[in-house]
Amino acid sequence: MQRLTGVQRLVEKAALRFLDADQRAIYMEWKKTLQMTYQPEKLRQLTKYIGKLSDEGTILDFNDEFNVFSSVYPEYELDKYAEILAANGIAWTEASMRKADVSSLSERAALALLMGLFRANFFSDGVLDQWCRDGVVDAWLERLKALDAAREREPEMADVVALKMILRYGDREETLEITTSELFISEQLDASSSVTHHYTFGKGLMSEISEQILEEVRTALLVDGWGGPGVKPNGASYAYTLAALCADGTTIERSGDYDRVNMPEEAWKNVIAVIRPFWGCLGSGISSPWAVL
Repeated sequence: MQRLTGVQRLVEKAALRFLDADQRAIYMEWKKTLQMTYQPEKLRQLTKYIGKLSDEGTILDFNDEFNVFSSVYPEYELDKYAEILAANGIAWTEASMRKADVSSLSERAALALLMGLFRANFFSDGVLDQWCRDGVVDAWLERLKALDAAREREPEMADVVALKMILRYGDREETLEITTSELFISEQLDASSSVTHHYTFGKGLMSEISEQILEEVRTALLVDGWGGPGVKPNGASYAYTLAALCADGTTIERSGDYDRVNMPEEAWKNVIAVIRPFWGCLGSGISSPWAVL
């Protein structure tokens, strides 16, 4: 079996709950040392199929793993494969994709070619098999492997342990502050009145949801698409400020207009998707545009 989906961070964090403080410290030191001495290839989940796409079972495994990869790394925005290809002078046609200059492909463009091929196979079954056996897919994977090998070692972003989000519209202001044990929700109704909800929780469902929120925020912060600061002059839009405190003591801040232009849309929708359970479970009554982008 060729599948290698990897252990996702939430699974790792769930397992760490069974360790005491000393054991966690040992584990984190070991992980830090491992990251300093060995940087696993990010794209190995795909490139390990080079030279092996000759039978239907392996091709199906490759298809499944690519789907997992695209969901684990939303920053590539591979659902926009046609736009990515067009930006690289490639049309979503057989002739254009086959003659693409492999040597000049960027990582995102090569992945978009793969996504385009999978989508083409959805509409015309058998295309994927043919392109795999023709060696076209191997050429794209070889390019990804070369880019992977040349990738500079990047330190892993620390866990986000606290989050503060502020949404403003005119005189109104809503604030969400989240840790794994507390949640503050406040709304400034006008210049002289506000309402605040404060919740605390121990281990259990709410703590797990808050941990998921913080993890999704971490993922979103790694994605491109954050715009510049500033509210539109006519005041017709919401403006946001986001501050994420990381476990290493650093704070990452983002701000700007709360819209699709100034935020990574898909990654932020994932954040909102895990925030919604707070609203339902706690009955905070918030119906703010946090839920709409």
